[in-house]
Amino acid sequence: MQGFARSGTSRADLWVLAASGIATVLLTRWFLATAGYPKLGGGGLHIAHVLWGGLLLAAALGVALAYPGRPARVTAAAVGGAGFGLFIDEVGKFITERTDYFYRPAAGIIYLVFAVLVVLVVRLRDPGHRTPDERTAEALRLALDGLPAGLTTTQRAEALRLLAPPADLPTNAQPSTDTRPTTDTQPAADAQPAGHTRPAPGTRPTGDTRPTADTRPAGDAQPAGGARPAGGARPAGGARPMPDGSSTTHASPTDGSPEADGLSLVDVASTAHGSPPAADAGSTAGGRREVDIAVAALVAALPHRDSPWAARRHALAAFARRLVTRPVVAIAVAGVYLLQVPPLVGAAVEAATGELHQTRELGASLAMVAAAAVATTLAVRAAFLLRPDRPRALRLLRASVLVDLLAGQVFKFTALQFDATVGLGLSLLLLAILTVELHRSPAPQQ
Repeated sequence: MQGFARSGTSRADLWVLAASGIATVLLTRWFLATAGYPKLGGGGLHIAHVLWGGLLLAAALGVALAYPGRPARVTAAAVGGAGFGLFIDEVGKFITERTDYFYRPAAGIIYLVFAVLVVLVVRLRDPGHRTPDERTAEALRLALDGLPAGLTTTQRAEALRLLAPPADLPTNAQPSTDTRPTTDTQPAADAQPAGHTRPAPGTRPTGDTRPTADTRPAGDAQPAGGARPAGGARPAGGARPMPDGSSTTHASPTDGSPEADGLSLVDVASTAHGSPPAADAGSTAGGRREVDIAVAALVAALPHRDSPWAARRHALAAFARRLVTRPVVAIAVAGVYLLQVPPLVGAAVEAATGELHQTRELGASLAMVAAAAVATTLAVRAAFLLRPDRPRALRLLRASVLVDLLAGQVFKFTALQFDATVGLGLSLLLLAILTVELHRSPAPQQ
C-alpha cells in the first residue's frame, strides 16, 4: 500500500496477537464448559461475550493510536488478540439462522482462521527493498522506541544499518576533480584532543585526497595554528558556510548542547553516522541526508539497554537443542506415522461395520481421511530416504505434519470439536522436534 511503511517488529507483534487470540478462545470454551454455560443478563436479555470482544478491540485501537512506542504496540496486540478471540468464538451465532453457538463446523472455522493467521505471520519477511524514506522512518521508529529506556545492541545496530547508504551508492567517495570547499565538519577519525593544534592552514596529512587549498570563507577563518576560539564560538548569528558559498544560520547555542561545545547537530550526527552531509542541503536528496544524519545522532545519543528476553531466547534455544537428542528424534519420526493411524483405521472400521454413513459430520470425516492419506504418502516416501538423504527425509516428514496441521486439523475440529486440541498439541510438538533436527542436520554434499 502506497504511503505505508511496515514496522520491523510487525512479525513479533502479530505473534502476540495470534497467541492472545488462541489462548482466549481455549480459555473461554474451557470456562463456559466448566461453569455450565452461564448467561450474563436477565429478563430476556443476554449479554454475549462478543460484545466484550468488541470493547477490547476498541481499547486496543485506542492504545495503539494514543501512545507511541513498542510497549504500547505489544499491549495493543495482546488486548486486541483477546478481543478478536472473544469475537471469533461466537462465529456460530452469526452464520446460522438460529444463532447456534454450538454449531459444529464453528470449531473448524475458528481453527482455520487462526491457522491462516499463523501462516501469514510465518511467511511475513522483512521487505527486501525499502525506499530511502521507509528506511529512515523505520530507523526513527527504533530511536523513538528507545527514548524511554534506551536501545539494545541489536536495535542500535539495526537502526544504523537502515541509515547506512546502499553499498553500490557510496557517499564518501569524491571524484578526483572535486574542488568544493572544505566544510567545518570533521569525521570522528580527524578529531583532536583538547589543546592540540591542527596543521597550518592549507596543509593536509599524507594520504588525504581532499583539495589542499584552504577555501573556507573569510567569516569562518580559524586563528593561526587552526585553534578554535574559546568555547567553540562561531561568527555572529551562528552563520556557517555552505559548499555553494552561501551560509545558513543556526539557533543560538545553549549550555549543555552540542553547539555549546563548538559542534552543531550536523557535526555530531556526521561523526556518529560516519559521513558528511550532502552538498546541496536544499535538494530532496540533501534534505533526506540531513534527516538521516540527525536520526543517526539520536540513535548514537540514546543510552544502552540490556534486553532480558534476548538471553532467555538464547537459553531456550540451547535447551531445545539439548533436549532434541537422537532417541527423541526417533520417537518423533515414529510419532509422525502413528499420528495418521486413528483417522485411517477408524474410517476403515466404520466403513466395514456400516457406521460410516451414520456419522454426524460425514463430509468432515471423509476430508479428514483424505488429509491423513496425503500425510501418510509423504511419510512413507520419507522412510526410503532416511539413510541416503536424511535432510530431505526430515523435510518430507515435516511436510506430512504440516498437511495434518493445515488441512486435517480443520476437519478434526469439525468432527471432534475441541477434543481435537490434544491431537493438535501433539502435532505441534512433532513439528518443533523435526524443525530443530532439520536445522541441525548438515546439508548434503554436492
